[in-house]
Amino acid sequence: MSAKDFALSEHARMISGMIRIGSVVELDTEKARVKVRAGGIVSDWLPWTTDRAGPTRRWNPPRPGEQVLIAAVSGELEHGVVIGSIYQDKYPHGGTTKYQDKTTYPDGSVVEFDAKTHTLTVTAAKEGKVIINCKNAEIKATGELKIDSPKSKFTGDIEAEGDVKAGSVSLKDHLHGQTQPGSGQSGKPAT
Repeated sequence: MSAKDFALSEHARMISGMIRIGSVVELDTEKARVKVRAGGIVSDWLPWTTDRAGPTRRWNPPRPGEQVLIAAVSGELEHGVVIGSIYQDKYPHGGTTKYQDKTTYPDGSVVEFDAKTHTLTVTAAKEGKVIINCKNAEIKATGELKIDSPKSKFTGDIEAEGDVKAGSVSLKDHLHGQTQPGSGQSGKPAT
C-alpha cells in the first residue's frame, strides 16, 4: 500500500468513526461519565452533554440500556462525547402531540406540559409523593381550586377571608337553635 493510499484509508477510517450509535452499559454518577457499547467495543468513561451546565445546571444522566449518539474526535472512541439519546423500540418516545413537553421516569411518574391546553400535570406513580419545600407558597387560581383527597391535614392555623362550609352549613352564617344566654351550650348547628 502506498503512502497516499494509506493516508486516504486512515482518513476514511477517522471520518467513519466520528459519529457512532451505541448503548450505555455503565454509569458513574460521581464523575458524570458513562461507558458505551458501540459495535463490539465498550468505550472508556465518556462525558455526556446536557442542556445546562453553568450556574444553572440540569442533571439527568443517561442510564444503562439507553441508546445514545457519540461524537468521537478524529474517530477515536476514547475522545468521544455522548451527545444525545435516540428513541428505540424498548423505550419509545411516549409523546402524543407536537405540543407536549413530557418527562417519563423509570417508575412511571410523569411531568408533562401541554402548550395547546396550557396544562401542567405532575403524576407520581405507585405510592409516590409530591413535596414542595419553600418559605412561602402561593396558589393563585382565577377559577376554582379543587383538592380531591379522602383526607386533608393541616398542621397549622387556617384563615379564610371568605366563608367556610361543611356540606351546606356555613361557618360564617349558620344559626344555632335551642340556645340560652349565659354559660349553657348550644345544640348542633341547624342544617
